[in-house]
Amino acid sequence: MGNLNRLLNTLLLFAVSCSSERGPSGGKVAAATIVQLPTGDSVEIHESGPAIVPDKPPGLIVTYHPFFALSDTARVRAVAIALFGTIEPRLTPKPPWVVLKAVDRSAAERSAAGFYSMRSFGVVLDHGADGLWYQLHATTPIPER
Repeated sequence: MGNLNRLLNTLLLFAVSCSSERGPSGGKVAAATIVQLPTGDSVEIHESGPAIVPDKPPGLIVTYHPFFALSDTARVRAVAIALFGTIEPRLTPKPPWVVLKAVDRSAAERSAAGFYSMRSFGVVLDHGADGLWYQLHATTPIPER
């Protein structure tokens, strides 16, 4: 699990350090879905898909906009875990790890023509051998959803 943690840490650093990004269709977000979370927060899901790392099983990355500043990292983590609680029951099969990537641009802003600057904050969850989910490097599982 040590190599996987190092790998996920590298992926997290990459996701967090990205300062600009173009969507899969020339900078545009194909479709966005607003999801109301049990916490009362809403998020706009932009895209999801496989996260591929050489010589490792594929994980999942979900990109979303939380409608508040990413500087509130404690809230970003809490919202990411709440979002995961809404999507995890539908994941079949369960991926070995998931990146929940919050971005500071709405779908409308990202769909505007041209290049744009975008900040992101990633939360990495690891599916432990015990079947529970853990934040990267944590020793206690995330709360039941």
